[in-house]
Amino acid sequence: MSTAERRTYMDKDNTATVEKYVQQLQWAEALIMIYPTWWMGPPAILKGWLDRVWLPSIVADFGPDGVKPKLTNLQKILIITTQGASRWRMALIGNPPRKMMRLSLKAVTKCRDIDWLALYSMDKISKSQLSQFLDKVRQKIKHF
Repeated sequence: MSTAERRTYMDKDNTATVEKYVQQLQWAEALIMIYPTWWMGPPAILKGWLDRVWLPSIVADFGPDGVKPKLTNLQKILIITTQGASRWRMALIGNPPRKMMRLSLKAVTKCRDIDWLALYSMDKISKSQLSQFLDKVRQKIKHF
């Protein structure tokens, strides 16, 4: 972000450099995000897109009564991610990446249909396990 963009980040008319993407986001009824999980979160390029396009003035009204979602056009969201950690390890610590994405998206969309598919232990699994995961992905997308 440039210095000027950072200064106007919280302003209501701060979409000049990302207007095309904001319009696409406000038009969409469904969203599929596919990314590797890095250090318990999305990679920098996705985090940057979220920071730049999912602007406070676009995603919600923030006021004394709390957060009022503005991306209510999004009815379905599917997140597909890979992780080096095992499913067991992530469950033990509460699966922060899943929790962060689901809670954040629910807060600004009112979407109740947020699905999460994660390939855990991605660097240790067999070809058969990878094939099973890809079959799951195909089925989800087929019925999305």
